[in-house]
Amino acid sequence: MQAAGRFVVLGALLALTAQASAQRALPLKHAPARTQTAITAADLMTRLYLYSDDSLMGRLAGSEYNLKATAYIASEVKRFGLQPAGDSGGYFQNVPLVKRGLDPNAVLSVEGASLQPWTDFVPRDPGRATRAFDGATVVYAGVWSDSTMISAEQAAGKFIVLGAHTGPNVPPPQQVNRGAILSRYRTAAGIAVAALETFPPQVITFFRQPQTMLRDGPSDTTSLPGYVYVNAAGARVLLGAALDSVRAGAVGKTVHGSVAFVDTPAPARNVVAILPGSDPKLKGEYVAIGAHNDHIGFDQGAVDHDSLRGFNDAVRKLQLAAPNHPVAPDQVQQIHINVDSLHRLHPARRDSIYNGADDDGSGTTAVLEIAQAFAGAKVKPKRSLIFVWHTGEELGLFGSQYFTDHPTVTRDSIVAQLNMDMVGRGRADDENGGGPGYLQLIPPALDRAGRLDRDREQGAEAAVYVRLSVRRHRPSGAVLLPQRSLHVCALRHSDRVLHDGEPPRLPPGDGRAGVHRLRQARARVAVRA
Repeated sequence: MQAAGRFVVLGALLALTAQASAQRALPLKHAPARTQTAITAADLMTRLYLYSDDSLMGRLAGSEYNLKATAYIASEVKRFGLQPAGDSGGYFQNVPLVKRGLDPNAVLSVEGASLQPWTDFVPRDPGRATRAFDGATVVYAGVWSDSTMISAEQAAGKFIVLGAHTGPNVPPPQQVNRGAILSRYRTAAGIAVAALETFPPQVITFFRQPQTMLRDGPSDTTSLPGYVYVNAAGARVLLGAALDSVRAGAVGKTVHGSVAFVDTPAPARNVVAILPGSDPKLKGEYVAIGAHNDHIGFDQGAVDHDSLRGFNDAVRKLQLAAPNHPVAPDQVQQIHINVDSLHRLHPARRDSIYNGADDDGSGTTAVLEIAQAFAGAKVKPKRSLIFVWHTGEELGLFGSQYFTDHPTVTRDSIVAQLNMDMVGRGRADDENGGGPGYLQLIPPALDRAGRLDRDREQGAEAAVYVRLSVRRHRPSGAVLLPQRSLHVCALRHSDRVLHDGEPPRLPPGDGRAGVHRLRQARARVAVRA
């Protein structure tokens, strides 16, 4: 098995070298040319180079660079002669995003000794107002999930400190669960969980970064206890004694300060334009065509673009060769050795920008091409076309959600939607025929009456049918598609499938950025390599 793995690694790197030679034919930069009515590869190349250029810095929603990107889209649809369908007669639909981060004046102190944020304590944001705890008495609540923990009544109005079971094999019922803790001790003034030493640095970095949120409608005014993680030294300051020397119910010190989170507006916008239909009876119905206009921005630290791309491609090939076997440490080491040799071919190219040529520069530019083709055609479609470039997809499908909840045309008039995301594939080594991460459009087996024949729904067809099962979102009444099955937005109006399901709740350090680096490393071929 190890020998076979070595051959796979060698093959992956040899294939990479061949690809690198072929890719040098694409220029680093491309002079834009005026686009034509017809859909052409030259037009798509012009648009994609513009939209994925370093100057747009990864088009993160809520940033000035995403505003620049949407300004480009709006200027193009205006040039095509499409009608504006955003807010106040313009092409933009403003989406109320905010960046929510720790108040810079946050402080947690005991008898004049201040605990340092991100070192002694790490606060967690519940997404709503937190309760004031200044002057509250500290009480040790015990170790989470043990029978000796204090009751909710005993914790009311107190700033409680909780111990935690640690180690590699803690059973799930004993693991720290923030939701369960907040539910049990909902009336506490504040909660400190003594488990900070178990957090890797990248998790703390994740918590420290402001999170972008959609503020649509009145906020929940119900306050929750302030919630922080503390290290052993911080717990000792709060309790006045070492954690392992006190029992549940022990009274500690008086805590002072405030740990609150604040919202900062982060302007973002959808771009919406209409091509009126030609049939007087059908022009009141709309076919929506869309893509998302954002990507994930840039990192503060640069990496070597080519080494990263080479490593990710080699890992991907190993995963495809053995889908049910994790990449072994010795294989990773072999990849590192071979990728290092790339530096001898040419100097390293330091890069920190997620250009997003594929995700979703490809979809955005494809929709622009379609819009220009329809706008310039002599024969217009009978139904009206509404083109929507959604923002904030990468942050949680915010733009598509907002348009669904606040459509700029009557929602019932939208009869169908085509959404495009990451259509810029086509390399010889791409996965063909679908797979676990790809949507497989296999029609369900039906009986003669047109009903689902469950006896014939077996194997891949059954799995696909289950993956495309829907659920209803109670507040909006929309039918939601599974996140993993269909990336964004709508299929059929008649079923009220107008946007995808809830965004995935990804834990820190789960590799989301790594996935995007892999996507980008492949997608950048058309723009950067």
